[in-house]
Amino acid sequence: MTRMDITTHNPARPLAVKLALAWLGFGAGVAFVLTIAHFESSHYLIYGSILVQHLLYFVLLWFAFHGKNWARWVLVV
Repeated sequence: MTRMDITTHNPARPLAVKLALAWLGFGAGVAFVLTIAHFESSHYLIYGSILVQHLLYFVLLWFAFHGKNWARWVLVV
């Protein structure tokens, strides 16, 4: 066995990471739907700001699910 065999990169994520991100995404989706369904405001900019906040969160989850370690650390912090 050579040194390169020991240090080969394994691109697969552990199942626990996949499940945690899926659960976090599901919870965020439910929270988004509930926020929109129960939100009462007469100003349309409030809806836009809520949409942008949730969109950024889902983009962060997308990057974390696709193996970007910086996104995982942002979610942890």
